[in-house]
Amino acid sequence: MRRQHLLVVLACVVPHAAAAQTIPAHLRQCALSARLALPIEPAKEVPPQLRDEAQKRVHAFQASMSEAEFDECMTLSYVGFEHGFEPVTYVLEPGYWVELSLRRFV
Repeated sequence: MRRQHLLVVLACVVPHAAAAQTIPAHLRQCALSARLALPIEPAKEVPPQLRDEAQKRVHAFQASMSEAEFDECMTLSYVGFEHGFEPVTYVLEPGYWVELSLRRFV
C-alpha cells in the first residue's frame, strides 16, 4: 500500500485579544521570566543580576511543570501573549488528519 502525504499550510491567525486573558498566571510568569533569562534579541541587554534571577525562576518553573506546560511557557516567551493564533485540527479522512498549533504540526 502506497501512502501519499500532503502537507497543507494554512494561516490560522484570528484577531482575538481576549485569548491573552485565558493564559494561566503561572504560564504568563514563566514566559516573562524566560524572556529575561533567554533574550531573543542579542542586542537586548539585561543586567546580569536580573538575568540570573530570571534563570533561577525558569528552572523552578520547569521543575514544577509538566513537559507540555513548560513547552507552552517557552512558546509563549517567543511568540507573546496576544498572537491571535487559534489551534485547529482538520480531519482529511479516517485515520488522517492535520493538526496546526504554534508548537508543532502533525
